[in-house]
Order: sequence, then C-alpha cells, then structure tokens
Amino acid sequence: MRRDLKTWLQDALKHPTTESVGRLLADEETAAERLAPRMSKINKIALVPLGPDDVFVRGANICNNVIDYYDSRFTEKALRQIARLIPGAPMTRGHQMDHWAYAATFDADVLENEKAKSQRLKELRDVGLADWVRGLFFWPKAASWANDLRVRIDGGLTREVSAHWRFEKATCSICSEDIRRCPHMPGEEYENADKTKSRCFYEMEQVTEYLETGFVVRGGQKNTAIWGPGMEEAAERVLFGEAIREIKSRKTMWDEWKRSLDQTNGTVSAAGWLGRGLGRR
Repeated sequence: MRRDLKTWLQDALKHPTTESVGRLLADEETAAERLAPRMSKINKIALVPLGPDDVFVRGANICNNVIDYYDSRFTEKALRQIARLIPGAPMTRGHQMDHWAYAATFDADVLENEKAKSQRLKELRDVGLADWVRGLFFWPKAASWANDLRVRIDGGLTREVSAHWRFEKATCSICSEDIRRCPHMPGEEYENADKTKSRCFYEMEQVTEYLETGFVVRGGQKNTAIWGPGMEEAAERVLFGEAIREIKSRKTMWDEWKRSLDQTNGTVSAAGWLGRGLGRR
C-alpha cells in the first residue's frame, strides 16, 4: 500500500475537509512519484526505457475461483500461483499464438472476496463470491494498433479476456481422483449416497506456466472484465478503494466522520465521492 495511506485516510475521515478527498490524495505525491513503481515494472519488460506518456495502461479481472463454463474451477491456491506467473505475459487477439502480442501484463494480484470467507464452498457457482486474479497491462502509444485498441477498450467493444495456462493437478469433485483417469465426466450429474444429485466438475491446481491472456468476445471464465476508460491510475484506485473499505468497516470511526459533516459546505462532496468509489472495481 502507498506510503502512510491508511494513516492519512484515518485522519481524513476524522477531520472533514472542504476539498475533495481525491484532490488531496493527488496532491500528496507528484504524478511522477505515483507512477514510478508502475513504470519500473513496465520497463522490466520493455527493451528501451518508456515513460508514462509513452504507454496506455488498463487493467483486467482475468480469472476467478468460480465453476466456469467448462465445469472446472481454479482453487484459491491456483489463483495465487497464476498471479505470481502473469507479470510479463503477452496479451493476444483471441489466443492467436502465431501472431504478435498487442499488450503485456506487468503486474498482478489476487483480490479476495471478504464476504465469501465465512461461507467458502468448494462448489462455488456464485460469481458474486469469487476471488479474482487482477492484472495491469500496457501497450506502447507508438504502435500502429495503439489507438485502435484504446478506442475498442474504452468504447466497450473489447471488454472480456481469457486466460491461457498449463497445470498439472485436476481433481474430480465426485471421487477426488484425477479427472483424466476417473470414470466421471465434467458436466454430468451423479447420484449421491443420500439420493441427491451432484453435477461433476474438477478443480485445477499446480499451475506451472502462464502463457498469455487473450482479448476475446466471451471468455470461459464468468464475468471477466477490462477496466476502462481512464484507468491510467488503476493501481492507485484499487489500493485506495481497499483502504477505504477497511476504514468503513470500523463503524464507530465511520459514523463519527459522517456526523461531523456539515451538509451546507463542500465536505458533502467528499462523502459522495467516497461512496461512489466503494462500488468501483
């Protein structure tokens, strides 16, 4: 998390300001300081030094732990394995491995669903309870396709992605054996001992390699999404949102801050900004 961000937010919530929280946050550090860690990661991939003005940056929800359209799911451990392997992976058009890359992912993490922790189920089908692997990706503005890709993403035409990986372990949900050697078929229903029926799926783990991410019309994973437009500050917004949610969970502090607001001055705009920000991903 950014330098002293939690402390700064705690003070901001206790002491309202007539300026917007977003403006104060932007003033805390210069743009160059905020972008330095990001550009450092990008330049580990680029062969020539690139600056913030040389690249477009967007983010994506790449994959999750929900049972997907192919009756398979990543375990939570597999998501962490993927997040470690993704940085540096290319992004292609529809998994065209014989063509060039259009972008590259330079950073990734796992966003855990706090709501689901107390009710985590192996047979997870509700995407609203999903953990997500998120990635930030870039492409150079000087590329011939650069503006076309930006327009497609920001205009909502290119909005989903699909992961491409290799893994070793695939466990059947019915018998807990390797799905490639057991008699069960993903997607088929089987009778349990209590006469109820369960739909077979398999869990993927021991991810050994992450090959690329494809820009697609519809992915095999449910609800993948590209962040945009205006997501050059995607990493900052994600971290800021996490900090806000953590502080908002402390009901006493949050209520104290809300009570101190004077509805006749500009501080109400800060409260509105915070509320809208909580819903962004």
